[in-house]
Amino acid sequence: NYYDVVLQRVLPNFFTYDGRFKKNIGMFVLESEINNHVWINRCNLMDCILMPSKKEADYLRNKVKCPVYNIGEALDTNAFNKTYENFNKDVFGKYFVFYTINEMSGRKNLSTLIRAYLSEFSYNDNTMLVIKTNRNIEEDIKQIKNILRRFVQGQKYPTIMTISGHIPNEHIMAIHQHSQCYVIPSLGDAFNRGAATALCFGNPVIATNDTGICDYLDESTGWLIESNKEPCFISDPPINDLYTSNEYFNVPTTYSLMKCMREAYSNKNLYLEKRKNIKNFNYLNKFDYKNVGNKILETINV
Repeated sequence: NYYDVVLQRVLPNFFTYDGRFKKNIGMFVLESEINNHVWINRCNLMDCILMPSKKEADYLRNKVKCPVYNIGEALDTNAFNKTYENFNKDVFGKYFVFYTINEMSGRKNLSTLIRAYLSEFSYNDNTMLVIKTNRNIEEDIKQIKNILRRFVQGQKYPTIMTISGHIPNEHIMAIHQHSQCYVIPSLGDAFNRGAATALCFGNPVIATNDTGICDYLDESTGWLIESNKEPCFISDPPINDLYTSNEYFNVPTTYSLMKCMREAYSNKNLYLEKRKNIKNFNYLNKFDYKNVGNKILETINV
């Protein structure tokens, strides 16, 4: 009887054991290497922990006493079998579009993406960087240009298109469908729905190596940015005791990101080979709700 199971998908500091159920199962994502004793103690209250990536599951097993399982993550794969209208034909279809759909936060590290793009490309390249984020970032881009001082005349920089605030989900899907390469140089990611969605649309992904994204991305379907393990240094944590300097991120190098983006744009044969590999991998099956759901059921019945 599955009503005998309670799934708690919250941060571990909110885990509570309820004796009315036969199994108390915790679910959360781990995007840094933690040394938080409160979280570890709370995890040990659970009968088991479910996590979306092998990397974080392997790490947590060395910290807690309860069983930890990697069950993956699911997406609405029906959304990827539709055709979405190109809502900006002056961009999509005319340029090689690098794009990202993420919040402008320290952990997502979009400032490094902007810096790498402006440092590697110029107006002579037929590229466009499209950034869909949660707020206006025009001033952020201007400040990065002022620090780079790459060109005396600002118009020699490559073009960046920014989209802030809410847009219809159909436009989000259209960005994926009509762009060429998704980029996410995050400091830590347990899954990243944007990257997974991009692959489902057949687009290669550039992402930080040694993160949860590597569960479904390798050099055959994208590019992995070299990184260094560093203490967390985040000015905008979602809660005060998260991402402290007691934890560690994988911080991507700007130089490696620049080289990945250049190769994606300039090496057409390699780019097309990666697109072919993506098609052969069948990401729609991997992220299908039913398949992931069945894996969860099999796991909690162990």
